[in-house]
Amino acid sequence: MQTLVNIVSMLTSTAVEFFGSKAEIARKLGISRSAVSRWGDTVAELSAYKLQAMTKGKLKVVASMYDGGPPPERRREAAA
Repeated sequence: MQTLVNIVSMLTSTAVEFFGSKAEIARKLGISRSAVSRWGDTVAELSAYKLQAMTKGKLKVVASMYDGGPPPERRREAAA
């Protein structure tokens, strides 16, 4: 696992680069590898927020990549 990565968006390829494999991402999130494979180019929104928290911000969610922006709990946190 890398310790420092310059992250510009929550792309699946970026997450794989950080964690080393889709299998490791799946293990960290407690989901199947096939679920990770179904993401396509962009990490699924909920998983992206979980990865951001898990990596203490080394991986960052780009809310504009998702249709509705940040989830409600993130909007409340940002407004506080």
